[in-house]
Amino acid sequence: MPRFHHEDYHQAFFSHFETTLIDEGGDYATYEPYYIFGYDQALDEAFGSRTYEEAEPDLRRLFAQQYPRTNYDAVEEAVRFAYNHTRRNAQT
Repeated sequence: MPRFHHEDYHQAFFSHFETTLIDEGGDYATYEPYYIFGYDQALDEAFGSRTYEEAEPDLRRLFAQQYPRTNYDAVEEAVRFAYNHTRRNAQT
């Protein structure tokens, strides 16, 4: 799988934020770390070829370790979008 950098996906993440999460409160900078988290995990070999739904329990556990003060449910849409978008585009 080719190696990308999350900045390659910045526009897609920002567009998703503007159409999906902007009304949730906070600005893009608030959600960007969670997009990057989803991106990083999508490219991590530990997650193999698992779909988001298959990986979600492990993503939640890892997220809780890395962001113990953030409620996963509140940012899940950003993580899910980044995970799915990155996997889809990295495979092409």
